[in-house]
Amino acid sequence: MKKCGVSVEINKSKYTIEKIATLDSYFVNVCYKRMIQNGKIKAFSFDIQNNEIKNINEFKKWVKANTITENPFSNLLDTYKDLSNLPQPLFALSEHTNLNYTETVLLFLDNKDIIFRELYHSKYIAGKNYVLSYAALVAMYKIGVDIDSLNNNDVVIPRSINITIKDDTENIIKKNRKNTVASMGIIEDELFINEVSEKNKQLLMQEAVKLNNYVSQIKCLSNKQDFSIRGINNKLFTRAFGICDYDALSLSKNTKRTFVGAEIPTMAITQLKEFNVDSIGIIDFLCDIKTPIITLFTYMERMLNMRFLIVITENTLLYIIDNYIKADNANKEIIIKKWEELLSKALDYEIQYKNILAQTMRDAFIQVYPIYANVNIDIFDILIKYILKYKNVELFYVPNEDGSYSIQARILSEE
Repeated sequence: MKKCGVSVEINKSKYTIEKIATLDSYFVNVCYKRMIQNGKIKAFSFDIQNNEIKNINEFKKWVKANTITENPFSNLLDTYKDLSNLPQPLFALSEHTNLNYTETVLLFLDNKDIIFRELYHSKYIAGKNYVLSYAALVAMYKIGVDIDSLNNNDVVIPRSINITIKDDTENIIKKNRKNTVASMGIIEDELFINEVSEKNKQLLMQEAVKLNNYVSQIKCLSNKQDFSIRGINNKLFTRAFGICDYDALSLSKNTKRTFVGAEIPTMAITQLKEFNVDSIGIIDFLCDIKTPIITLFTYMERMLNMRFLIVITENTLLYIIDNYIKADNANKEIIIKKWEELLSKALDYEIQYKNILAQTMRDAFIQVYPIYANVNIDIFDILIKYILKYKNVELFYVPNEDGSYSIQARILSEE
């Protein structure tokens, strides 16, 4: 067996063995050297003496010089979280990360620091058949919407969504099967390595596989027609919204299906006069397909937990009241109990989110109450109670001089 330092003769030329490596390793090193020479990658050599890196400060400087100091995704995320700003499509945001489209949507749904933004006051139009946007589909999966309820109501997705989620799933599995999944950078002059735990890798792979299985059971349609909007270039549109939502919007327009959206930008497109497409948000869609009322409460609880911006609308409240009125006394009690349990879930949530809930519920109440002003409905009483609780307001009676009472309100201090 040859050893380092040994001289060998090949074709009458003498060589000294400096290093022994496999043929695969040799070719990898040759490729790396070529890539470095051509400026495709950058390399740094560590000076290691007695198992200690001597040039760590030089390495920090090298990392700073060869990485992007400004993170465009961080800026875009801040814009998304600021409710006074118009958010970018999630597809466009995913292009600024090392995450694929599916991972990005799952991140936004799972992260309780991010309010999942839908469009306020989108016009409700009952549909007979539907096409889901990308984010709406992933949201349906996360909410746990039953596949049969989708298929029985003629819900379809573009074939490009099926293909994208399948590809993304394979990418997620391939990436997370590595021994180490990590990123490195410099924060306040300190070197950090952010490594994904084995548990989180397994959870993400399982989530991706479950999502892919869910999607594979929904009917797909191929988009065979383009659409155009005056002043918007189709290529730029696809770069911003992705081919999946482009196909979903096109199918909606060309097959007269109601577009089910979960993002402000795509829903805004459907409301352009020249586009002329019926659209509906997630919670209104769940009412539109006649989701059983207790099941609807379960879905709404999950939406609250994922910090959806729109969990209740005028139509939602009408649907709940209609189910309550039609129920027998025993089922009325169950509906009231579940309704209160649902609204109580948000009491421990963040102040910002409770304020949003209070506003959307107030808006729904103002629209619906006049219809039932002369009917005693416990649904309203519980709704008002929790609107006040979310705003940390307490009502109390004050006796008047004539023996009557006045109702006054006070704001309680936060504990």
